[in-house]
Amino acid sequence: MCRDRVAEVVALGERFLSATGLDYTVSRIRNDIGDRMDRCGGIIRSLETAKEGAVETKQAMESLVEDTRINTAEDVPDAFRNLETLVCQYAYLSAIADYIEHGGKSRGSYIVTSENGELPAPGLPDSLRFEADDGSLGGFVQTGTYQDGSMRFEWEPVRPIPRDEGWFETIWRDYREDKIIE
Repeated sequence: MCRDRVAEVVALGERFLSATGLDYTVSRIRNDIGDRMDRCGGIIRSLETAKEGAVETKQAMESLVEDTRINTAEDVPDAFRNLETLVCQYAYLSAIADYIEHGGKSRGSYIVTSENGELPAPGLPDSLRFEADDGSLGGFVQTGTYQDGSMRFEWEPVRPIPRDEGWFETIWRDYREDKIIE
């Protein structure tokens, strides 16, 4: 299993080295990844831009090897980082879209735009209308799985925080006095 994975990584490295990539350097690709995340998953979000960004990211993942131009040996690790970053970006943007599709709304660190919402301040464009989180998803946790190039999400009820009465000092003392492990 491990040997197979190493062989896959080596083969991918060889594909990176043989690709022509024209003028699409690893640093330019990294900048495009960052720009897409700012545009589609930044502080102002919408279902449309999250979905659009996920599709663009998936396309970038599929064409990464052919699009990448390796100029120096130092570019090789960055090419692999770009692939890993694209996988993460695909997961994040897909999760944002899934969250909004399940009724997720604006929270403290971002705004989810909504035609039916309110403006954060007078005089701003209608494209910035939003609805505040109503807590309807507060009792759930979104879990995601990336497999075979796709994301799958599930919403599970949150589990209660265990009520542990043990203080570190008390447990440490009991451990040192062989009262924990018999």
